[in-house]
Amino acid sequence: KRIEGKFLPLISKLKTLKRALRIGTNHGSLSDRILNRFGDTPMGMVESALEFARIARTQGFDDIIISMKASHPKVMIAANRLLASKMDQEGMDYPIHLGVTEAGFGEDGRIKSAIGIGSLLIDGIGDTIRVSLTEEPENEIPVAKELLEVIPSVSFENTSHNSLFSGPWERRGADNSSPIAVVGRIGLENGSATLSLIRDRIRKETPLEIAEIAFPRGAEIQKQAADFFTEINQIEFHPALWVPFEEKMTFDIRPDGIILDLDQNPDRSIWLEALRRCEAWKAKLILRSRVPGLILKCLKSLSDSAVPIIIFVSGGGEPGYVHGVRYLFAQLVNLKYSGPLMLSSSTGPNLVVAAQYGSLICDGIGNGIQAGAQAADEAYLDFSFNLLQASGSRISKAEFISCPSCGRTLFDIQSTTERIKARTAHLKGVKIAVMGCIVNGPGEMADAHFGFVGGGPGKINLYVGQTCVEKSIPSNVAEDKLIELIKKHGKWKDLA
Repeated sequence: KRIEGKFLPLISKLKTLKRALRIGTNHGSLSDRILNRFGDTPMGMVESALEFARIARTQGFDDIIISMKASHPKVMIAANRLLASKMDQEGMDYPIHLGVTEAGFGEDGRIKSAIGIGSLLIDGIGDTIRVSLTEEPENEIPVAKELLEVIPSVSFENTSHNSLFSGPWERRGADNSSPIAVVGRIGLENGSATLSLIRDRIRKETPLEIAEIAFPRGAEIQKQAADFFTEINQIEFHPALWVPFEEKMTFDIRPDGIILDLDQNPDRSIWLEALRRCEAWKAKLILRSRVPGLILKCLKSLSDSAVPIIIFVSGGGEPGYVHGVRYLFAQLVNLKYSGPLMLSSSTGPNLVVAAQYGSLICDGIGNGIQAGAQAADEAYLDFSFNLLQASGSRISKAEFISCPSCGRTLFDIQSTTERIKARTAHLKGVKIAVMGCIVNGPGEMADAHFGFVGGGPGKINLYVGQTCVEKSIPSNVAEDKLIELIKKHGKWKDLA
């Protein structure tokens, strides 16, 4: 009743002036009343918005668009799916505005936006979008346009939003709990360089649990591969040497698995021969295909085998990929397949691939990712780890929540964020918010461990969680004060 008393005059004015209204809720900015009833949850976000929409509907006012925003893509995805479902149940048909708020800058910000916005567009949810980067505003438009390419050529007419999503699924794997992996692939042309790159990355980052290393048969590469295995096994990394299936195969080192490309080998007799060799070598069998039905047909024909099977579903980046993988995964659950399901794209790292992979990974589908068919390089590995970090599946560095610049920003948000990131990016698992002002900052950085927030011209407020612990620090010393605060709370580690 209190809300209605304050809200009705606004509705009356909107109707008189023929204006539309956006009703938006933000994770971290919910009222105490909503928090007490629902907690800081997607359900709380949805109910906070819908109570206004219900009041507006009693007044015959329907010129409304609704927005559910969060800085974490998983929360944003869950809130918007729930919103679409609840609106279906209540007979509402309001457009939905999508955005990952305070996504940050650079590739991190783009991937976060791709996962949150792209996942929902793939589901058929969303009518307008906003990409929010800590960069010049004009940089947001090309990202938004690229994300429109994820919309599949699938009709959603007469299909309720609720039926499009029945997860999140339990991630499948040998123990159903292993962290998702980056799949590194050694190509034919720069095998030596990529061996060195993966070796260095394994030392620096969270280890890759699964690696596809398709070596050519050159004697020099084979020797390097054997040395690589010996060295990496000493740091508890157990890679597999996977080689393409051919009629004539010779090996200088024993393979740990055989790739069977079903698209090139659709004949059951070849499947059985590959299986026979795997049994003889005590090796894994890797099934790869763009066609879910072909994977299922092969798996059923080999169902009595004791050979461990790994499935690569390729074709990422192509229209309809997510729906095909969802179908395949549902069938694999019915078949009680418990091995890894690997996601492989046909193109290099880009926002469409990030949206598709992010949609699946956030739903618990997939144990590993491979972006692009070419050899791994530094950009590929950075993209892969950034994608896993943004989806909350694998944390390998600090996470940053930072707002776009606007008229309320009280310092140079771009350069400040870059400096703070340069000093703190190595703090694995620490979430740091860099916010331009106190208007939206404290609410929109709900998930952050530490906050660096503009408190006035030339002044910074520091937060631990959502509690302000130091106010009006001169901006020229505020970054050092932030580091001191991180150290005080035991989250600091010196660079190795």
